[in-house]
Amino acid sequence: MELRQGSETAADYAIRFRTLAAQSGWNDAALWAVFRAGLNPCLQAELACHMEATSLTQFVATTIRLDNLRCQHRTGTQASASAHPRVRTDYPEHREEATEPMQLGRSRLAAQGHRPRVLIDSGAAMNLIDRALVEELGIPTFPCIPSLRITAIDSQPIGEGYLKHQTELLDFWVGLFHHEQLGFYVTSSPANPVILGFPWLRRHDPQISWCSGELVHWSPTCLKGCLRDPVPRPCRTSCVDEVTPAAHGHLPHQYMDFMEVFSGERVARLPSHQVWDCAIDLLPNTSLPKGRIYPLSLPESKAMEEYIKTALAVGHIRPSTSPAAAGLFFVGKRDGGLRPCID
Repeated sequence: MELRQGSETAADYAIRFRTLAAQSGWNDAALWAVFRAGLNPCLQAELACHMEATSLTQFVATTIRLDNLRCQHRTGTQASASAHPRVRTDYPEHREEATEPMQLGRSRLAAQGHRPRVLIDSGAAMNLIDRALVEELGIPTFPCIPSLRITAIDSQPIGEGYLKHQTELLDFWVGLFHHEQLGFYVTSSPANPVILGFPWLRRHDPQISWCSGELVHWSPTCLKGCLRDPVPRPCRTSCVDEVTPAAHGHLPHQYMDFMEVFSGERVARLPSHQVWDCAIDLLPNTSLPKGRIYPLSLPESKAMEEYIKTALAVGHIRPSTSPAAAGLFFVGKRDGGLRPCID
């Protein structure tokens, strides 16, 4: 799979990554490499100086923390807390489900590419949406009969003090794969245009890391119903595998005439130069391309040292002072080992 952070925050990128990772079945070493490779170059450079992470979860948390610090440094502002609304009502807790028999039309909240930022508030008794966003996207609404009183934590009314309208059921996506039909009560909340309240948390029961502000896992119910199957994504790598002599005994008979191609001794040494070798002609007065640097974890650093030691011993590589180089990272093998990949 191939992910890129792009212009979004590390927290948003981590949510997309976790959603895809939950369906991939890959081990942590492989997921670590994919997550790191998709980060912005500036963030990767800063992470190269932070080697304390010993697990994928710690590395993701460190990435989000560094990205938040970078954002705060750019804007010069600190995050501020705000009072979130509570809704007082005598109606049943699952009242939003009562709209299902009405067979209302269904709209997509992300109409015309709109991706509003969502606040998860366990203190909100309802799922809320800002009135300005409803008007901007042209979301159909219907009146609440009777109106519902809405107050802040200090029991003071918010805005007009009542919720008078509710949206129809919308196609609501979290990340790339979590999808559901969800209705919202319309209020005035320009700072947080979409608020997912306690009913949403109770329904999906997600696992949230309050330290990093990251949605870590979906509940088993979501894995069975809400999460869509991920679209296969290509991953281009160059891998180095060992060919063992034991493989000779398993060669199909039609390949036996070419057994030397699978020789472990021949693969351990480079072929001699031939007249048809491709020439690499360097252009004069041009700078050499710069290789990409991949930060490595402690286990990956040890695997890299072992790989270099073995490659030097068999003559695949040799010491050099050339400023040109290719990036090296690792993905996990099925047996739990690490596979070196050259970018």
